[in-house]
Amino acid sequence: MRALPAMTDCNMLYIVGARLISGRHGNVNVSSRLLGILWFEPFLPHTQNLSLVLGKNDGSEAFAQHATFTKVPGLTDPNDPNLMSFIWTNGNANYYMAQTPTCYGGCSGGFPGCHRVNFVHSPQADTATFRIREANVLQNQLGWSGVGTAGLEITTVQPLNKFLNRSLHISCPSGSDVETAETTACGVANLGYWGMNVMVDQSYNVSFFATAVDGATAPKEVMASLVADGTVLGLCTLQLGGSVVTSWQRQFCTIKSNGTYDKSELWITFTGGDLLINVVSVMPSDLEGGHPFRKDLLDKLKAINPAFVRFPGGCYVEGDKLEDAFRWRNSIGPIHERPGHYNLWGYWSDDGLGFYEYLILCEILGAEPVWVINNGISHTDEIATADIGPWVQDALDSLEFANGPAESYYGGIRAVMGHTEPFNVRIMAIGNEDCGKPSYQGNYMEFYKAIKIRYPDMRLIANCDLSAHNPSSPTDIYDYHIYTGSSTFFTGADRFDTFDRNGPLIFNSEYAITSDAGLGNLRAAVAEAAWMTGLERNSDIVMMASYAPLFVNVNDRRWKVDAIVYNASVSYGTPSYWNQVMFASTARQASFLNYFELNVTTSTGSYIRRHREVHHRRHDNSLADTPQTAASVTMSEVAKGRRKVFVKVANWGTAAELTTNLADMQGGKVEQAELSQMQGSDPVAENTLENPTSLSPVSSPATISGNSTVTISLPQWSVSVLTITVSHP
Repeated sequence: MRALPAMTDCNMLYIVGARLISGRHGNVNVSSRLLGILWFEPFLPHTQNLSLVLGKNDGSEAFAQHATFTKVPGLTDPNDPNLMSFIWTNGNANYYMAQTPTCYGGCSGGFPGCHRVNFVHSPQADTATFRIREANVLQNQLGWSGVGTAGLEITTVQPLNKFLNRSLHISCPSGSDVETAETTACGVANLGYWGMNVMVDQSYNVSFFATAVDGATAPKEVMASLVADGTVLGLCTLQLGGSVVTSWQRQFCTIKSNGTYDKSELWITFTGGDLLINVVSVMPSDLEGGHPFRKDLLDKLKAINPAFVRFPGGCYVEGDKLEDAFRWRNSIGPIHERPGHYNLWGYWSDDGLGFYEYLILCEILGAEPVWVINNGISHTDEIATADIGPWVQDALDSLEFANGPAESYYGGIRAVMGHTEPFNVRIMAIGNEDCGKPSYQGNYMEFYKAIKIRYPDMRLIANCDLSAHNPSSPTDIYDYHIYTGSSTFFTGADRFDTFDRNGPLIFNSEYAITSDAGLGNLRAAVAEAAWMTGLERNSDIVMMASYAPLFVNVNDRRWKVDAIVYNASVSYGTPSYWNQVMFASTARQASFLNYFELNVTTSTGSYIRRHREVHHRRHDNSLADTPQTAASVTMSEVAKGRRKVFVKVANWGTAAELTTNLADMQGGKVEQAELSQMQGSDPVAENTLENPTSLSPVSSPATISGNSTVTISLPQWSVSVLTITVSHP
């Protein structure tokens, strides 16, 4: 991923955004709560922990069959002659966040401590031992190791099913074991994603598939243990029974921990015998709705109050090659029947976070689903418009799964999965950053026409304003991406002020400061807040927006700047994250907001821009002679006779006082004024795991003068949200 100054390449994963407008009424911009989230990588519990091999094909007949979605031999059939093996060693997912003004939200990404692993494919010859692979590939990356003198081997013999055709063979000769403080064992251990955070008195659900090895003696019982540096924190014993001898059986048990350790391991052990295992899962028993979302991370997302979720993301949708693209129909149904896929961010996704789970996530967050479909284009290959028909049908089938009645074919599959009522997807994006590619405009039109015939009210997002290039290409909404430096962001707060008010609406789905933000510093947050005020001022044309990225595990940074940073046990929000929380607070206090034309001035004389008015702009876009502050003002009628006015200010310049005069509000009287402010003296300061909230908003009352004037201090390097409650006749 590279950062460009304007419309850019794709992002790794995003979350959060805001719909800024639901309609245009004269000079009043009405903004509804439709903030949301962008996604494209799976949650850690579902990300492949032991991503041993990806099945690829040679791009000819096998892939053509995959493209028509009639069958998937190149990915699921172990006998397919086109199947090749490639090793992919990274088992972690990075999460990135997105967000914008008026309505704000956040969504969760990886949830370490919960994990699932499928032994999908083997990275080396079938005769290679697990220990060899561990030494060469897995050590300190995927966390697998032997316990005692166990022999470990990835095998294609006796596959679990046609989707997961490789399993782990554990061989424990009788009498070969290792002693710990509380148990004697032989088997396999897994560390999770740089440790499993096991908590005292917490219960954990463990499951895996197991079967006997043909011609070998199977153990009669297996122990699943949570282990802290050799000390067993809790265990359960599973009696395998005779059925395991003849077929794969899923094993379940619950472990209650008697201690806390943030680098715990899961052990699956037994004394003597041979066993095949696959689809190993560990989840806390108190997950919300039974879904694998780590509580502290989910809470941080809820604090952003997301109004939409864009999923499954950007480049993740495309794939480096089409054979690596996200396929929604391969991501539904039972977990153990999802083949998974290699994604362009360099690891195997088992698609445990699939189309259905994304839709469930939207429900949990009360967010609007924004479904991004592949339009037959990847980073390196594409389907010609003449051959795009099967891909268009696939998009229609996905909408039947999401929106169709339970009596329909795909709606029936959704109902069997547990959701009889439709999800009501109303917004869909056709591709990601594909404008300029040879087949995009033609492919887009085929998708647009077919979807509008079946779903005439569906709002469709193009990758650029196609109508500007070809009036015959209708564009409801188009995507706009920007990654650049803090000065460009701050001075660019008026970017959309001069955009055509009669053209299609804009979805600023990816924006962030990337070139001088450190690992997420205060300067970047202030400049991004300035950008957000510009989005609010232009909410008559900027329909949605999303800051990116959202989550990152400190042990595997793919991108330096992320809104929420975590390890196995703790997490923190960067200053950019707190921007989203502060701006979102206004959405939680109102059902809709009007952009409010109000003069707000500072004691230093710098003019704060009003709606689409720009002053003191130098031709070179520098900050020297331009205002050092940026602001937006919104207002909501919260009850009869009561309004709330929200003033959001980013101060890049010297300390000042800000005065807001509401005298022109037809006799209104200020009843209360509350300030939420994040500030610091060092622009490159950052939050850390050790000091997670050193840069975060602090609330205090603001100074009220008379009936109509409110004054606050604006420190340099500050972001402020002033909430004024006004009574009026």
